Amino acid sequence: YQTLKGMILSGQFKPGEKLYQEKIAELLGVSRTPLVKAFQILEHEMLIESIPRRGMYVKEINLNDLLDAFECRQGIETTAIRIIVEIITTDEIMDLKSIFEPFVNSKRINRKAYLTADSEFHKRLIGMSGNDYLKRIEQIIHVYERTYKYGLIRAPVETLPEHLKIISALETRDAGLAEEYMRNHIRKSVVMIKQKLDSTI
Repeated sequence: YQTLKGMILSGQFKPGEKLYQEKIAELLGVSRTPLVKAFQILEHEMLIESIPRRGMYVKEINLNDLLDAFECRQGIETTAIRIIVEIITTDEIMDLKSIFEPFVNSKRINRKAYLTADSEFHKRLIGMSGNDYLKRIEQIIHVYERTYKYGLIRAPVETLPEHLKIISALETRDAGLAEEYMRNHIRKSVVMIKQKLDSTI
C-alpha cells in the first residue's frame, strides 16, 4: 500500500493510467491478495478508481475535484493558522519568510520554483500546528498533492503579497487577521475555479 501510494503521488503512475494487477504484483514481488487489499485502501482514499468492466485506474483530477480539495484546504488551513498564531516561534516565522525571499522584488518569477515554495509554505503550516488530527486528515485525503499537481491557480504576482500578509499577521500574533487573510487567500482560488467551471458549461 505504502509503495503504491508513493508511486502514484510521485507520478510514477500517471493520472488516468490503467493499473495492471499482474504486472504490479510481479514488480513488487507480492501475491494478488495483498495487492487487492492495497487497491481497496487507495480507492477509499480516492487515489485510484474502479471503472466497471475496464479495471483500476489512477484517478484524474478535474475541476470539480480541485474545487472540493480547495474547499477542504480552506477549513484545514484556517484551523491550523488559528492554532499556530498562539505557539509560533520567532525562528519559525523567519523560516516562513525565507521560503518567499527569493521572489520578493523579483521582476520575473519562475512559476515552477514558486509552485514548490507555495506548496512548502502551506504544508509547513499544518506541521507547525502540532495538531495530529489535521495532519492525519491531510495524509488521508492528500489535498495538497491534488491541488499542486494541477499547478498554480493564480499568478505569483497576486498570491505572493497574500502569503507575506499571512506571515506578517502571525508575526504580530493577530489571530483574527491571520485567519481572515488565510480564508481570503484560499477563497480567491475557490472563486477562480468556480469561474472556470461555469465557463465550461
